[in-house]
Amino acid sequence: MLCKVLEPRQNYVLYIQFFAPFVGGMSGYYVSSYKDQKRNETRYLSVTQFEPAYARTAFPCFDEPAFKATFNITLGHHRKYVALSNMPVTKKISISGRKNWLWTIFEQTLPMSSYLVCYSVNDFAGLKSQSTFSVDFTTWAPASAIAQCKYAAHIGPRLLDYYERIFEIDYPLPKVDQLAVPDFSAGAMENWGLITYREAALFYAPEASSEVDKQRVANIIAHELAHQWFGNLVTMKWWNDLWLNEGFATYVATLGMQELCKKWHAYAEESLENMMVVLNSDAYHTTRAISQSVSRASQFAEQFDPITYRKGAVIIRMMHMFTGDMTFRKGLNCYLKRHAYGNADQNDLWRSLSEAAHKFGSMPRYLDVQRVMDTWTLQAGYPLITVHRDYVRNTMSINQRRFLIDGLGKTMEKDNSISKGCWFVPISFTLARRANFTATEPRVWLQCDSQVNDIPLEARSPLGAEADQWLILNVQLTAPFRVNYDTVNWRLIIKTLHGGDFRRIHTMNRAQLINDALALSWNGHLCYKIALDLLRYIKQEHAYMPWRAALDHLETIYRIIKQTADFTLFQP
Repeated sequence: MLCKVLEPRQNYVLYIQFFAPFVGGMSGYYVSSYKDQKRNETRYLSVTQFEPAYARTAFPCFDEPAFKATFNITLGHHRKYVALSNMPVTKKISISGRKNWLWTIFEQTLPMSSYLVCYSVNDFAGLKSQSTFSVDFTTWAPASAIAQCKYAAHIGPRLLDYYERIFEIDYPLPKVDQLAVPDFSAGAMENWGLITYREAALFYAPEASSEVDKQRVANIIAHELAHQWFGNLVTMKWWNDLWLNEGFATYVATLGMQELCKKWHAYAEESLENMMVVLNSDAYHTTRAISQSVSRASQFAEQFDPITYRKGAVIIRMMHMFTGDMTFRKGLNCYLKRHAYGNADQNDLWRSLSEAAHKFGSMPRYLDVQRVMDTWTLQAGYPLITVHRDYVRNTMSINQRRFLIDGLGKTMEKDNSISKGCWFVPISFTLARRANFTATEPRVWLQCDSQVNDIPLEARSPLGAEADQWLILNVQLTAPFRVNYDTVNWRLIIKTLHGGDFRRIHTMNRAQLINDALALSWNGHLCYKIALDLLRYIKQEHAYMPWRAALDHLETIYRIIKQTADFTLFQP
């Protein structure tokens, strides 16, 4: 009960005495432990995990992302422990009346959401990164495991420097700490200035770990450092737009991995992996839109799924492709600067990218990013594009409908309320004579509620599209949709794949053709003879991505056929 009525336009300071015990599980402020092998004893540490809405269990706060605030954090602990938080330590003072106990006081944070607050008391060793980078970068782990953090300590500053260059915005904090947590529910958490990781997500031992382990560690670190801009500097207003955090971090991580090691082909392979997950998981009538209304804290955790991460990354890559690299970067720079230390929703992103796209002429004036992208974020699923060529007039016609399957793999044609869908689709394509798989910009926009007829393919010329030349849509899988061609075009593609020059078709598109043909056959849109004829070329294939696409579907066929008398026909 207040002593007097509060007056308008006056600032008040509210002091609250509170007590919050450690909570069970791995959320809120909790206790973790590890085995000290040298001393053969269990060691304990405390750490936080506040996302999505657990800060309220540790201290009184407005625990919603839009209520950004600065935080002054002080931790009391025994002097044999280390205290860490989002910001650097300003000073340590003895606790009166408690021998060997300290108050560790940290600098005030920048404005940030409560779920990004982090602190830990532990007895870990710290490994400082040797780098010319201006930000203090330290990785923390049990002393017995600190040697396994050398790779993480090495690549962290490199990734941070790369992101500063591509975003054209400096990392705003004076330090980054990476903390290995023995008991941790997520893979990692992007707390601003104090990133927490599951041990397996941070440790890499060259003598025992595989190259896949190395790439996984790089991917997770790249993801969390990308969050320092997308999620921390600019935070979604509400959890329905979580994809603005996670989709961007997932996509930008592929760019960071590509920068770290070109031989991994991370950008192409991770992009294909994201696309294949989306094309599979987003084809069911039970799927959801990327951006959907959530109102209760119990619903927040449900947003952390492949639709948010993978589909978010896929449609961001699509925007990157159809706007072009310069426009995309300028648009993101505008978005980040305009909403720095604040919050944004998807309309704010659309606005910044549209301004850049129209300024640099990378998008027709009759379209804007919001008109296109709302069709991808506000409805579930993705389209099937059907292509019919006129081989006499050298044109094609295309139309769209939602691609849907049920649990039995049958198309759901009868339920129009489910199968109806409409997207603004960027259509890129190339033809056999040119086989230009570098031009990923859209040559045609398939708009909502429309069919595009008589699209000219090429003028009749030595480079033209004669009747014996294949056509391939969706160059380098720029957008999440499946493509079904007329039988003649499928046969032209198969002829090239079986020939010695199958590599004229880009690796990602070879994977696309396999994936689409087998998925379309499974759902009755294409006869299996065409799909299996196409797949026969695979014995010549040495690239990973086409094999990844093939094995994914062959495993499904295998599980079905092994229950039948025809299983022997499936054996080599």
